[in-house]
Amino acid sequence: MDKQVVQFRCVNDLVEAEKLWRSFSPEETIYDDWEFRALFQKYHQKEIRFYAGYIDGECIGCLPLQFNEEKKWIEFFGGDYMEDNRLFLRAGYEMYHSDFYDYLKTLGEVIHLESIRGTDAFTTALEIQDYKYVLSLEGITNFEDYLQKYYQSHGRKKLKKKFKNIDELHVSVEQTQVVADLETLFALNIKQFEDHSSFNDRPFHREIFYDLCTMQYPFFLNIFSCDGKKIGASFTLLYKNTMEYFSSGVDRDVVEGLGDYVTKTVFEDALQNGATHIDAFMGNYGWKERWHFTAIPQYKFIIE
Repeated sequence: MDKQVVQFRCVNDLVEAEKLWRSFSPEETIYDDWEFRALFQKYHQKEIRFYAGYIDGECIGCLPLQFNEEKKWIEFFGGDYMEDNRLFLRAGYEMYHSDFYDYLKTLGEVIHLESIRGTDAFTTALEIQDYKYVLSLEGITNFEDYLQKYYQSHGRKKLKKKFKNIDELHVSVEQTQVVADLETLFALNIKQFEDHSSFNDRPFHREIFYDLCTMQYPFFLNIFSCDGKKIGASFTLLYKNTMEYFSSGVDRDVVEGLGDYVTKTVFEDALQNGATHIDAFMGNYGWKERWHFTAIPQYKFIIE
């Protein structure tokens, strides 16, 4: 098929944008999910800019973007918390991938498209911004299987000893559906990460987490206690067959190695609920590669 000229139109209406999104999204990851993205729009209220491309009157694809008034640039719909961002293209029109990005160069505006999923030769040739971390659970039925697959004998013994020591301290784990227990997660995450906690520096982030608990997908809020004191928490959500590891926080002053113990519990929750992958999102933070998550590049397209 010979390439034809693509005509572009900017969609600013949220209702029409939703129709475009639903008509194109492959719904592979939670970042392809309209309800998840719209949750951020609910609070941040950015100007919608979905750039739809047409050939002979047929819509062949859409770049789902928004205008960030505070930063004065165009970004992906949902803002900088989003990952696996992508251009939606109708099957058979993959050759037009670069046309959409070339069109952005004609707008005369600052463009900050980040955390792009590498889906083709064009996007994988872009500059790598960072990596996201995903672990496959294929063929793994329990935590021992995971240890056998990813660790040598010395590493397995070291982890087992660490967890045995924690168990001997009688650390308890409660899986709660009480949404108000999110406050424990917020407090412990801030205690652990201080100014780097997303609950400190992201507007509406707490409200968004409360709303995540109302979505159609199962959520898992674990609270870890020792001697009556809450010392750890984690929040995950099951999207299709992927356990989305959103957040955690631990009091490192109380129990050594508690962060690894929390992660182990997330593994067990994932396996018990039929997940085939754990998505730990972007940033290594000193533990994801150590736990043998696969680093997946996320790319960026910047026009200053």
